[in-house]
Amino acid sequence: MQMTIQLTPQGMLINNPIIQEWLRYGVDVTQESERIIIRPKLFPKKKRLAQILAEAGLLVSPPPLPFRHRPLSIKEQETLSHKFSVGRPLSEIIIEERTDRI
Repeated sequence: MQMTIQLTPQGMLINNPIIQEWLRYGVDVTQESERIIIRPKLFPKKKRLAQILAEAGLLVSPPPLPFRHRPLSIKEQETLSHKFSVGRPLSEIIIEERTDRI
């Protein structure tokens, strides 16, 4: 999907269907370093939001779950969280591996 942006004496004009829809609900515009972020103030109902995103080509359906998929129980989630919390932070491991390449 392509977005058309035009600079005018009145400001920046953005031609994008999803942003046009957000304007009905109001938008928040913020600047972070070298980018401008435009977010809707209030999202419309969930079904309408999904429809808006799909029409704009911004909605990706997740792949189907395997046939025998079973969600983890609370106990299994706790066990895994304890296993993964042991050791050094992943960021330290990545930095250490990268120093060998430099």
